Amino acid sequence: MPTFLKRLGSVVVATIAAALISGTAFAEKRVALVIGNDRYVNLPQLQKAANDADAVGNTLAKLGFEVVRGRDLGRQGMIDKLAEFTTRLEAGDTAVYFYAGHGVAIGNVNYLVPTDAPAADLEARVRGASVAEPDVIAEIQAKGARVAVLVLDACRDNPFPRQGTRSVGNTRGLASSSPARGVFVLYSAGAGQTALDRLTRNDPDRNSVFTRVFIEQLAKPGLHLGDLAVEVREKVAAIALKATNDRGEAAPHEQTPAYYDQTIGGRVFLNSRSVAVEPAPKPTSPQLDSEAVMRGDYVFAERLNTRAAWDAFLQKYPTGFYADLARGQRDKVSAVEPRPQAPDPVRPPAATAPVPPPGAADVSKRIDAMIGPVPEPPPFAATPGIAGSAVARPQPPRPAQDDVSKRIDSMVGPIQPIGPPAFPKR
Repeated sequence: MPTFLKRLGSVVVATIAAALISGTAFAEKRVALVIGNDRYVNLPQLQKAANDADAVGNTLAKLGFEVVRGRDLGRQGMIDKLAEFTTRLEAGDTAVYFYAGHGVAIGNVNYLVPTDAPAADLEARVRGASVAEPDVIAEIQAKGARVAVLVLDACRDNPFPRQGTRSVGNTRGLASSSPARGVFVLYSAGAGQTALDRLTRNDPDRNSVFTRVFIEQLAKPGLHLGDLAVEVREKVAAIALKATNDRGEAAPHEQTPAYYDQTIGGRVFLNSRSVAVEPAPKPTSPQLDSEAVMRGDYVFAERLNTRAAWDAFLQKYPTGFYADLARGQRDKVSAVEPRPQAPDPVRPPAATAPVPPPGAADVSKRIDAMIGPVPEPPPFAATPGIAGSAVARPQPPRPAQDDVSKRIDSMVGPIQPIGPPAFPKR
């Protein structure tokens, strides 16, 4: 019996170990390819595409991705890196393809331009010298990847302009696409829009406007692809409106990243843990940056064009050239927009003069009003008598002074003496 239990235990342990080994061997992998092309031979060179690829690759490596890197690649170099990338993929893996550099849309198809592409004037030559977006997707899907994520920061001006005639491909930006099933594509700008490399002439950030926001959001845990794309779109669109030209003047730029999601099987998370993003170098010219922010705020206030907006701007920037402009704009708005009436201030009641004590004449009038005047005695009347002499007729007796005083006191009270009040003696 003990021998049987030992054998059974050995079998169980071996089975669990085999399952763990098998699970590790067939666990889903996360593989990424990042390419940044700056140094073009026959086309305008770029400044930040290689930096963008490095920053995205470093962030993905911290998230546990196997990262294949390519910098300043010609057409054959891009094809070789794509082959190295797809060789590492297996069925059920998650694949991320990031490209920064020149791109062009021809016939509603987006082409990624290598550094050795000729300055061609025929669309056929441009197509043959570039790498098509659908070809990249097809190579990834051929390996059975569960999710294929393409991030293309290539929506710049067409590098193949022709003077006096139509340019090769779309004049600006890339075209909208219809990705295949299981594919998620994020573009640095919308269809027909261009992507900014910098916000100001002396922008110290090493990355393009899109990439600096993308790596920041990519480092946040708990964002699935849809939420990630929405956050990037909103922030890039807001920042691009604060752009300035080489003369330092406000030049708001329309850049709204677009994404197309054809993934199935639930939400896809590229980051399930917190990752610290490499800090950008400190600005070397903070005065220019602060002026750019002030110009951007002025543009926002100008778009709202309300008294409250101009008041808020002037509270933040009370002096300077833009402050003077803002006051002029506020005065124009105030002339049209009615100003609310302030309530009337509460005034204290007017002081009244003290009423002096009644005098003797006033007392007499009060007595006459209440009891009437005291009748005067009639004069003596002459009555014919003996021998024509006058005899006095008896008259009714006149009321005594004390009786009048009592009547007055009973009706109006005793009359107080006029003068200062008497204080008790100490």
